[in-house]
Amino acid sequence: MKRFSAVFLAFIMLLNLVSCGKIKDVKAELTDPNLEYSLSEIERLSEQEMHISDYELPALYKYFEGRLKIGVTCGGHEYEDYENDDVAKGIMKNYNVYVLGNELKSDYCNPAEGVYNFTAGDGLVNNAKYGNAELRGHTIVWHNQMPQWWFKADPNDPATVEECCQNGTLATAEQLKERLRTYIFELIPHFKDSIKYWDVCNEVLNDTGSAVRRVQDGSYWADIFGDESIDAFILFSCSS
Repeated sequence: MKRFSAVFLAFIMLLNLVSCGKIKDVKAELTDPNLEYSLSEIERLSEQEMHISDYELPALYKYFEGRLKIGVTCGGHEYEDYENDDVAKGIMKNYNVYVLGNELKSDYCNPAEGVYNFTAGDGLVNNAKYGNAELRGHTIVWHNQMPQWWFKADPNDPATVEECCQNGTLATAEQLKERLRTYIFELIPHFKDSIKYWDVCNEVLNDTGSAVRRVQDGSYWADIFGDESIDAFILFSCSS
């Protein structure tokens, strides 16, 4: 009897482990499986007011399944509580590519020298598993939302980057290159098994599209790095 109890207990523990390891298919639970995804169905549904999370509403991604992915960009908090929040539920239901609007930008991920914050990105990775979605990383380099300390000769200098520019205390090309390389070699490997695609350079050209952004356009990259700045962004990203 004791042997039977021990074997039975072991079986129950194994069953729990298997069930715990299985990823719950949330998308399948959020949409009526009997929907037809036909034109007549769309016309019928368009006559009533519906929310993106409604069970009776066809999932947007299903219309394009097998042809292309449908993506959405939101803040990290908008992905989180898909069981209770209608916005999060609508995102989980309708889209199969998730993008964080701000929380994978470098000022969020690398606020100080040697400090890295990937909490929001890790949360998105977890939610993407339940939403059966791919991830896109946005963005490694931009002229906005960059860590201010990157551009200072002394990373602890309390002066603004604008003041450092006026005072001649901006970082050197070598300093900036090393900070960028260090950051990329922390960021990409951290998400190597989860994020397939990255936006490397965002809005490189000025507002007229006539040239690479400079100080007068609110960007210090080209003025410090020189014309090879974009090459360095891509090289470091590929090498990581």
